[in-house]
Amino acid sequence: MILVYHCKEIDFNMKGFLSAAFLSILLLGSCTSTQVQQAIGVLTAEQGITSAEAGNGLKEALTKGLITGIGILSKENGFYGDQLVRIPWPDEAAFVRDAMLKIGLSKQVDNVNLALNRAAEKASAEALDVFVQVVKQMTL
Repeated sequence: MILVYHCKEIDFNMKGFLSAAFLSILLLGSCTSTQVQQAIGVLTAEQGITSAEAGNGLKEALTKGLITGIGILSKENGFYGDQLVRIPWPDEAAFVRDAMLKIGLSKQVDNVNLALNRAAEKASAEALDVFVQVVKQMTL
């Protein structure tokens, strides 16, 4: 059976609950709740597993994804060293940044940007337990 999510074709003709659940979780980052429910329906219909088993598999995959992702982000340069997730100056503070740059304080501007991203790296590590608890309490 072929499912189409966001112009991607995924073949769910595989055996085993865990492999199906892990493949399904790859889709969750950009899926709506309706699409998640459809994926669970496919898993239960095609793989012969219960909705509870499918939900638990998806929660397990989400938890592992969180642990991996936060592990990357919480390391030094996890945010600052990656242009895709680097946190910029807040828009509300742009006038302050621009004024500092005009008077030659670019090093201080860079220090604030670095400090902001270092704080995000530390905070992400602290937030892991909260995210894992939220996933465990989710209902699908």
